[in-house]
Amino acid sequence: MSISTELRNKIKSASSKSYEEYSEEFSNLSTEKLLETAYIHGYNCAYNIYDVAEEKVEGMIKNGESPIKDVPVKSINLKEDARNYLDKNTNNLKNLNSSEIYNYGYEEGFKNAWETYINIEMNEELGA
Repeated sequence: MSISTELRNKIKSASSKSYEEYSEEFSNLSTEKLLETAYIHGYNCAYNIYDVAEEKVEGMIKNGESPIKDVPVKSINLKEDARNYLDKNTNNLKNLNSSEIYNYGYEEGFKNAWETYINIEMNEELGA
């Protein structure tokens, strides 16, 4: 899936902030667990964007406020998806530090959710 340079920069900024905020916790994680965590965080970021857009499309957002919703962070399929991604892309991670691994996983999780929710489901809701 292709995303714009502007969106990619925003994703990188969000993942960098998240990594900085939790770097102490992340330092104790294996590469596999770090990538899985990053993938899930990126996925959830895109899911939240979709969720807000869906609410807006349905006319449920009033006064510029969005209701907070649960995100599928505990989905077994999502964790399995992250592990499968890791299995297929281990070679891409060999020369990366933990921050780069986190950014990489975050972006891939974001792109997966973006494609699923924005490109597919939102188009269905809009009748496109």
